[in-house]
Amino acid sequence: MTDTITISLDDEQAQAAFAELIRRGNDMTGLMRRAAGHLAAVAEESFATERAPDGAPWVDLSAITKALRTRRGAWPGKKLQDSGMLAASVFTRFGPTFAEIGSNVPYARIHQKGGNAGRGRKVAIPARPYLGVSPEALQAIRDDMLGWMDVNRPAAP
Repeated sequence: MTDTITISLDDEQAQAAFAELIRRGNDMTGLMRRAAGHLAAVAEESFATERAPDGAPWVDLSAITKALRTRRGAWPGKKLQDSGMLAASVFTRFGPTFAEIGSNVPYARIHQKGGNAGRGRKVAIPARPYLGVSPEALQAIRDDMLGWMDVNRPAAP
C-alpha cells in the first residue's frame, strides 16, 4: 500500500488581500488626508517656534524692521506674524494621489525662500521656511503608509 499526502492551497484570501491593496493604491485619499494634516502641523509648529521644518532657527528680523514694527506697536512680537495673515493663509489640499501645502498671499514665497524685495529689489529678505516636512512628520507619514498597506487594518476614510 502507498501512502499519499495531498496538500491543497486555496488562494482566496491572498487574492482578496491583493485586491484590497490595489483598491487602496488606486485611491489613497485617506492616506493623503493624514499626510496633509502632518504638513499643516509642521507649518503651525514653525510659526510657534520660529524655526524651519528641519529645526533651524529663523534669521532674526533686521533692526529696521524691528524699529518699524515698534513704531506701529507690533514689536516685540513673532517673526512673520506682524498681521497674522501669512500664518492664517496656509492651506492644505489632498486627493487620491497627492497631499500639498501652500499659501496664496503674495509675500509667502519671499519669506519661504528668501530673495530681494521692495523698490528696485534693494531689500534682501532672508529665507525663513515655514512650509515643509520635518523629520518627525516624515516618519509619521511613513508609518501611515505602512499602515495603509496593512490589509488587516481598516483603511482611513
